[in-house]
Amino acid sequence: MARQEKLDAWRDIIRDEVKTLHPPPARLYSAKRAFSFPSVEAVGLDGQPARLAADGLFASRLTLLGVSGSRFSEAMVESWLGGVESATRELPTMQTLRLSLVEGAALGWLQRPLLWSMRAGVPAERRGSFYCHFGDADPVRQQLRMENRFLGYVCVVDSAATVRWHVHSSEEPADKDVSRLASLLLAEHGAR
Repeated sequence: MARQEKLDAWRDIIRDEVKTLHPPPARLYSAKRAFSFPSVEAVGLDGQPARLAADGLFASRLTLLGVSGSRFSEAMVESWLGGVESATRELPTMQTLRLSLVEGAALGWLQRPLLWSMRAGVPAERRGSFYCHFGDADPVRQQLRMENRFLGYVCVVDSAATVRWHVHSSEEPADKDVSRLASLLLAEHGAR
């Protein structure tokens, strides 16, 4: 992303208290409308490498994934994840993951101290499901249809690494939106 585009994206967030670039869809995407999640190399908060891909973290599980690239997006992401997680506790085949996109060449050099700092700020019960991608995230964001790096992004990814639902916004979800997504997941992936 060019420097001017980054500044424009940041200004959009500062100007608007709430911005939604992709609202929550009313249903899971059909096979025709769904799109592939890119294979993403990441590092867990424990420093171990991981890969978000069909043969990696997504293998054999439905995944609710929250992606943030800035502090502006954290409240939105956590509201979606926490709400859906609470409403789908009886769905044992679903996992919840968090991905932080850490961009900038200088930050890559500081990977170890940044992981340590993040680990200290993440509640113990979430550390095992929290991952960081260091480096250029533009290709990842483009494939995921993330238009603004400062907005939150939440998606549902199936075991074939296909995005079946996503929202891209700074707006925290309404209870009805969280309930709708939880109901969709329970209907499609509940007890079989």
